[in-house]
Amino acid sequence: MLIVKKLKCFYNVQKGGNIIMDWLGRIRGWARSITDLGIVAVALVVVLQILFGGGGVPFFGLDPISGITDIVSSLGSQGLVGLVALGALYWCFTKD
Repeated sequence: MLIVKKLKCFYNVQKGGNIIMDWLGRIRGWARSITDLGIVAVALVVVLQILFGGGGVPFFGLDPISGITDIVSSLGSQGLVGLVALGALYWCFTKD
């Protein structure tokens, strides 16, 4: 009986699902939402830098366009390794 009670902590008998897998799914959803929010924030700062011009957005203190161009140039200078890294990033952002 004690073993059954301990197993109920890890296995949801009422729903017929695994609690650990449910939590991992929730954490994965949170991580996906935070990543999406970060991508939107970077896009917003890039648009603001284009609108205001200059070396960066004054009230953010960031220069995202130079950062993006640095990343792209470093990936381009690495040849095949950069292409594989770019493919891995693309795969991470497009998979469901």
